[in-house]
Amino acid sequence: MKEYGYWGFQFLEPPTDVYREMKYLAEDRICRIKCQMRLRQQQLHQQGPRVGFSAVDVKELKE
Repeated sequence: MKEYGYWGFQFLEPPTDVYREMKYLAEDRICRIKCQMRLRQQQLHQQGPRVGFSAVDVKELKE
């Protein structure tokens, strides 16, 4: 029996509909997180650098 891991979920058999659904949900969640990060990035940009964020960090996030 082979194990398939995807985003921390483990499956004991080849991908099925459940696997596809999990994959879809995981990708959806990642998209939402990216959107939140982008919004937060814009807010940070408007406020100027905050403590805990170096210019390098901000530049890396933008790319």
